[in-house]
Amino acid sequence: MFGAYFYKRGGRVQNEENHAHHPIVTIATFWWGWTKEERAQGQIELPRLLQALTVPDELLAQSMATTWPTAWRAGDYGPMLTVGIVFANLIDGVSELNEIARRHLAQIQVRLYEAQSEDQDPLSHLRPSSPPPAVPRFDLVVTGAGDNRLRFVAIVSEALGLQEWDLRKQLLELPCTLARSLPAPRAEGAAALLRRTGAVIELVRNDG
Repeated sequence: MFGAYFYKRGGRVQNEENHAHHPIVTIATFWWGWTKEERAQGQIELPRLLQALTVPDELLAQSMATTWPTAWRAGDYGPMLTVGIVFANLIDGVSELNEIARRHLAQIQVRLYEAQSEDQDPLSHLRPSSPPPAVPRFDLVVTGAGDNRLRFVAIVSEALGLQEWDLRKQLLELPCTLARSLPAPRAEGAAALLRRTGAVIELVRNDG
């Protein structure tokens, strides 16, 4: 399905994953060319594009909450930006990346691949993110689930888009991390909501 999508949009497919067991990782690289004029344009547009991607309600906050936090690196080879993310909705996420590139007059290359395991961070080569996020990011850690665990699980599932069966498994061993590297406003809002159920929630700084 993903191969057909990219062929239709003029992309290429190097290999096909018929049945992926681990999350699909997206690596997107933005650049503006190498002529004097293109590099000058890139110097102007790069910080604007990065800001568009990293404001608190930005596209890069739409990653799967329980997987590896989004990471990025700018300026290693001139006006260029590389971002890595595990989207909760892959098609919508990649489509939005293309739209952002268009708005900022950038070229874009997108690469998708299956993570090797649930434990090995596929974005470690982009950490720590550079430049660092303008808004602090936090992990959402549960140290106590309160007396009404069923209500807690239902609220977490709705607030963070997590599966109830997975949450029940995680809560068997506390403390546990429910979500990673959330922008401060989202992390604080989720923590406040969950604390109303009687849960004990800690926010641990993690700028990715």
